[in-house]
Formats: sequence, structure tokens, C-alpha cells
Amino acid sequence: MRVPYRIERIGDFGLDGLGEISAELRRNGLLLDSPIAPALSVGVYTCRKAPHKLQLDARVGRAKPQSIFALSVNGHQSEMYRMRALMLAAGLGSRLGNSTTHGAPKVLLPFGGESLLSRHIGILKRHGIGQLVLGVGFKKERIEQEISALGAQNFVTTVFNPDFDAGSIVTLWTLREEMCRGGPVLLMDADVLYHEEIVLRLATSNHRNCLLLDRNAALDDEAVKVCVRNGEIVEFRKWVSVDADTRGESVGFFKLSASGAKGLMDQTQLYIEQGRHADPYEEPVRDVLLTSGHGVYGYEDITGLPWIEIDTADDFARARSEVFPLITDMTWSTSGTSARD
Repeated sequence: MRVPYRIERIGDFGLDGLGEISAELRRNGLLLDSPIAPALSVGVYTCRKAPHKLQLDARVGRAKPQSIFALSVNGHQSEMYRMRALMLAAGLGSRLGNSTTHGAPKVLLPFGGESLLSRHIGILKRHGIGQLVLGVGFKKERIEQEISALGAQNFVTTVFNPDFDAGSIVTLWTLREEMCRGGPVLLMDADVLYHEEIVLRLATSNHRNCLLLDRNAALDDEAVKVCVRNGEIVEFRKWVSVDADTRGESVGFFKLSASGAKGLMDQTQLYIEQGRHADPYEEPVRDVLLTSGHGVYGYEDITGLPWIEIDTADDFARARSEVFPLITDMTWSTSGTSARD
């Protein structure tokens, strides 16, 4: 029996996107008998891995290729090959203070007339992400009201963490079923204001498992540091003492393959079973980063793109006065100064 495989390109692409598509097909064991033609609106390609057939929708027109694929079998879409975003948004935000948040979760902080959540949704949609799953807790009703007000119920789902006053690792564990549904995922902190090219670089990275590094960031005590030696990540923590060629701050965004996501959840389960509920979620991330084999995890350098994690009232003030103006002023292809200088 011949099973028609249909790979759908989310967004338009040009010649630069063709190699990326071919690499994605190879990763899924599909080898084409004929090259992909860039000008075709629809192409049907027989795969060497019989008895499969692959049909590719290809549209040309925009300069920037997207990197997201959706696979459907016999006309029914499989979510296994469509990238989703999972976001940690359950915390109290106690360091911000009630006068800053007015009692609302951090993901509802306003920037340029819209909430941080609204910005996340717009950016993720523009770059082909198929779904946003929010791990919520504190004032979850406020978040759900915002989702409804934005008309985003079909794009955003929420998963409630009743122990939201514990560490972020508990929220990560609450998302375990969504993490392990199969296919690539973006794991993101919800309290980050960022230029959208940061998400594009992460989603289009050649690394199947990837984090982001900013070399210009101020590496204070609160920064989660990324240390790289000979091209390999050798440390990932707030407190580091290793020798490294490159040091930078983690943005708090990760791309994980299906196996990478499962490995992270397996490690997170060990922490939960040991009662380590107050630990930050970065600890199990660190474990899998440092114990995986050569080349399993990589990084993208986003130095020069503005972003900020909003933990305190000072962070929020800086986000509004310095970082947000940089984001709105910068063009797509930028090599300007990082907002974390």
C-alpha cells in the first residue's frame, strides 16, 4: 500500500529554503528520487523508502524562509512534524512588586499598547509555530481572559500548575504530556521581551537541540551562563568555574527534538521524585546538556539582538525605556548593540 506523505511549508520560501527542506526530509528517513523544484506550487516526489510517496507544497515570494513543516498522512495532519511552543508562565512574579504588575501575571505586562502575551502570540504565529501551550498558575483566569480577548483560543491552550508557588521545575513537569507528544518544540520563559528574529534564529537553527547565547550580556549573579569550549557547551548555570572560549547569557529559549524533549522530561522526573521542587528548571536542562553526546546540543549566537528577562521592577523599567524602543527601531537583518550591554 502506498501512503501519501504531504509536507506543508508554513510560510513562503525561496531557493535558500530548499536545502533546509531536504535536510528535514532526510532527518525523517525520507530520501527523494528527484530534486525539489523551487517554482512548483505542488510537487509529488517518490521516496526511495518505499512504499512511501511525498507531496510537497511549495510557495515562492518572500525573502525570509520559514522552517516549520507539517506532515499529513492521507489528508490528516500529524502534529508530530509541526513545531509547537511551550511557555512557562505560572510564577508569582513576587520580585516585580504589586505596584508594577497591579496584581497580574508577568506575561500580561504591557508594551506598546499590547501585553507581553499578545506579542508572543503574534511572533510565534508569524514564524509558523503551530500552537502555544502555556503552563499557568498564578492568576490563571487573567491569562485566560486575555487569550479570549485576543481571539487566540484556537492557537493557545493552558495547562494549570496548582503548585505555582514552587520552583519553575514543577511547571515544566506539569507540561510533561505536551512536551512528549512528539515532534520539535520550543521551550520558552514567558517573562522575556525580545526581538522576533531571536525566535526565527532558534526555529531555523540546524541544531535539532539548541539554546541561545548572548555574548554581550552582563553576566551578573542572576544570569544563567552558557560556557562554550571548542564549539561544545561545557557549562550551563548561574554559578560557573570552568575554562571556556566563549561565555554568554542564556535567553531562556530552547529548541528540542522529540527525543530531546523526552530526555529532558525523564531528567525532570528524577528531580520531582527526589522532592527537589524548589529547583529552577535549568538544572535538569543542564544535566541533559552536559551528559549528551558530542554534537547533540548546539547553540545560536544572538549577540546584537535586543532582549531582556523581566524579573524586577528595574528590569521592567529598562524594558520599557531601553529595550522596547530598540526592538521597534531595529530592522530584520541587524548587527546592532545588544540591549543587555
